[in-house]
Amino acid sequence: NRYANIWYDSEKKISETKTTVFYWHGTNGNTEEINVAMGQKGVQELVDRGYIVVSPDHIRNADGSGTLDYSWYIANGSRLNYDVIFGDLIVQCLNVKFKTNFKVITTGFSAGAMQSALWSFQNKDIIGTILYSGGIFHLPQFVPRQNFWSVITHGGITDVRGDFNFMKTGIHIHNKVLKLRSKSALCDFTPQGHGIHKEITNIFTDIIFDQENILLPKQCSKDFTSSKIE
Repeated sequence: NRYANIWYDSEKKISETKTTVFYWHGTNGNTEEINVAMGQKGVQELVDRGYIVVSPDHIRNADGSGTLDYSWYIANGSRLNYDVIFGDLIVQCLNVKFKTNFKVITTGFSAGAMQSALWSFQNKDIIGTILYSGGIFHLPQFVPRQNFWSVITHGGITDVRGDFNFMKTGIHIHNKVLKLRSKSALCDFTPQGHGIHKEITNIFTDIIFDQENILLPKQCSKDFTSSKIE
């Protein structure tokens, strides 16, 4: 009883790109919400270039209506693994529909960053992740992959929701990625607090299209551009 919004253009463009971009959030995924995260032209530009864009809705209850209270804690490993399962299922369906094996870029904001982080560490087909002000405390075992990069943001010490301090979790994930010898940029937008920072959303598509040559904002570390992603 879950839904996902999916945007794509012609199959010819898709067959050339073979990449799916996910956006997760703690609320339902719609175009208006994604445009806040990706920039006003973000979804359309990705679609025009042959990417599939997917935004799952939030966890539903057993009757298929409403939302579970605090269901984003599922992504922290303390409850169930529904989001990872749902993401895997969508990718499998797309692989069958388009007769290819898609690479995956996952992104998310707030609760969706936790979902995205958990999924990216468990899935070898994910090559990149962009996390807006969010993360998880205890990372699962990192699935080896040839190429992996991440862009992680936080808004400083006031970037909190409930008992989660996203500044700490963002730094934790960044250091973990570097320790695993993958590439990561940590972007410190102190004192903006919990929010999607315009300096990142304005270059979201650039990050995806050309990771090697992207010029990140001055608030970001430079580990991300240390080597080329094939």
